[in-house]
Amino acid sequence: SFLDDDDIFNKMKLEELKKAFEGNIVYHKHPVLPFRKLDDLKSIPALGNRRVRAIRKRDYLHPDIYAYNKSSITIRKEFFLKYLDQISVLNTSEDWFVFFAFIAENGAGLYDPTILSFYRKHQSASSKVVDKSDARKDSYVVFVKRLIDSFVYIQNVFKNPIVKKITTYQISIFRARLFLLTSVEEVDFNNTDLQTLLKASIKNYNEFLLTKLLFLRGLLGLHLPKLSKTVEKWYLWFSKDINSN
Repeated sequence: SFLDDDDIFNKMKLEELKKAFEGNIVYHKHPVLPFRKLDDLKSIPALGNRRVRAIRKRDYLHPDIYAYNKSSITIRKEFFLKYLDQISVLNTSEDWFVFFAFIAENGAGLYDPTILSFYRKHQSASSKVVDKSDARKDSYVVFVKRLIDSFVYIQNVFKNPIVKKITTYQISIFRARLFLLTSVEEVDFNNTDLQTLLKASIKNYNEFLLTKLLFLRGLLGLHLPKLSKTVEKWYLWFSKDINSN
């Protein structure tokens, strides 16, 4: 089990995982609860009666099953060690690699809807909405470029159609973010990426509203730059409201 240095485990997590891994599963996923201060965790949700279920292929495009946060995933040790050399090449997205390895190996996985970890919200560029006027923009741009490199690498490691579909979609998401923070000259964001985002919006691969917004902003930025400036002003106001909450 992985624990990011700014996150916290539910005190029951390891006990619950021990029970889960008595079976033949290789991968376990659960949601995380965001918090800012430790006082926010005084009222931790009880485990209660919940439906722990097997992860199915149709779940792979659902945001609950995505890796996202290392503190929300657990992998069987032998399975992790099998890919240790490839994982060691990465300097980000190790949790995504584990998730894609699980898909490519067609292993058994469990999704537990219980909140077993707590994700600390902070001011880092990777955890908030960033715009062109943000002081963290440059570091966020570097971070997103690293994400693109990592996902291209992952595509080359796994020759799996599901992995290919998800990584292609995510790379288009990253390119759209770079385009909106920099310019078309600095990033290869194009109509193919727009098509990918539109398809994802229709099929609801992940983060339905975010995908639609990125498609709209990218479309306007590429083809209607004057109107795009007005939309970006609205989005800036909207994103600041999100961050304040």
